[in-house]
Amino acid sequence: PVAPEKAITLSLLRSKQKSIKVDMTVYPEIEAPVTKGQVMGKAVVSADGIAPIEVSLIATEDDQRLGWFDALIAKIKRKLGKA
Repeated sequence: PVAPEKAITLSLLRSKQKSIKVDMTVYPEIEAPVTKGQVMGKAVVSADGIAPIEVSLIATEDDQRLGWFDALIAKIKRKLGKA
């Protein structure tokens, strides 16, 4: 799981609230193990009439697991005696 590194507060007119947009990017090159607090990506919050606000997305807990593809490669290597 990921979460914003810090809270974001916006002051908007009620009529502008529907214009709030959040674009999130998770960095694809992240590999296991992941440590709590590690930067995993970024979020950009924007709305009509305000400058975009960028905040880092961080891991909320440690995770030692490999992704499914990396786990498959590791298993194949073990079977072939190359790990």
